[in-house]
Amino acid sequence: MTDLDTVLFANLLSPCTLVEWARMTRQVRGITLPYDFSRSGISMVHIRLNKTMFRLEAKEEIWGTVLHEMLHGYLDLTTGWASLRVPHHGGLFERSCEAMVRRPGLKGFEVRHVV
Repeated sequence: MTDLDTVLFANLLSPCTLVEWARMTRQVRGITLPYDFSRSGISMVHIRLNKTMFRLEAKEEIWGTVLHEMLHGYLDLTTGWASLRVPHHGGLFERSCEAMVRRPGLKGFEVRHVV
């Protein structure tokens, strides 16, 4: 995730993100939660990812989930409260997903894996 942060988010996430792999219900792949707040908004995020994905999902789905939650964290951190007030998967999120998928150039990796 540190490499993805470097390539996709200019190292913004690493110092401000708590990442946890946990057992969660099968329907939930990942979740991003505000973790700490400052006067200007969110100062840290907590990304929780489902360990079960390693047994049940294709690698593209796992990559997609990780990037999906990292993008939520990035938008939460860079927009403060704004990302929590707009539709969670609105236009900005979808455009960002499209840009992210092109960047690493992983074979077989498509926008549908992230959105």
